Amino acid sequence: MHPTLARCEFNKPFAQLEIYSGSANDFITSRGFPEPAVVWLDYECGITPDLREDLIAVGSSLRPESFFFLTGSAEIPKRIKGIRRPLEKLCALQADFAPFAGDLLEGDLDRTNFPATAARLAEKALRFAFSGRSDGVFLPMVRMTYRDTSWMMTVGGYFGSSLQKSRLMLALKKNCGFLRPLRENEVYNIAQFNVTDAERRLLDRAALAPKRRRSERLALRRLGFPDELVEQYAELVRFIPRYFESVL
Repeated sequence: MHPTLARCEFNKPFAQLEIYSGSANDFITSRGFPEPAVVWLDYECGITPDLREDLIAVGSSLRPESFFFLTGSAEIPKRIKGIRRPLEKLCALQADFAPFAGDLLEGDLDRTNFPATAARLAEKALRFAFSGRSDGVFLPMVRMTYRDTSWMMTVGGYFGSSLQKSRLMLALKKNCGFLRPLRENEVYNIAQFNVTDAERRLLDRAALAPKRRRSERLALRRLGFPDELVEQYAELVRFIPRYFESVL
């Protein structure tokens, strides 16, 4: 057994999980998804022909009442990055991710702009993948970028009945309105909070405190943290598990 597969087998959290030793596209096309599922693909690659083909394959095989999410690199692909002339670089990316990159401009490939560009392109391919289906509708739910060691993107949503789509839209508007999933050109960027541990604890208290209690926010303001940053932190912290801190 290849060492990578051996590590997967060793580290899987449940014995009944099956490790598939082929490509994602092979699995999707040969085995598919016979039942409604929550599918999350995690890629080291980004905007490449392989990613495009996998997204289209998912759109043709996923059962109604399913959720699909993709996390992948939002960096400029290595092949494209190695091209020096901006126009040639743009043409190469348009060819690699055709027909979804045809309306890109040279500025969309700037280092600061490309993460959002990558997320839009991935979702555009995903929308197309579900567009020919008559047994359900696609609702985009997540279109975001973030940075750890490199820029990453996550896109995805729900495929199923119009009734369930309407219910999910209401829930999204109520609980995650900041994601604005129906605005195709808007990509939510998860802010990088470069703060000390003491400042993070203060941010936690400010995010969880009742609105009538302003002492934490006043303290943060004195430290140079604007109210807008505190609001963004409050939106984000709801989705970050903190259970490990209670163990420590």
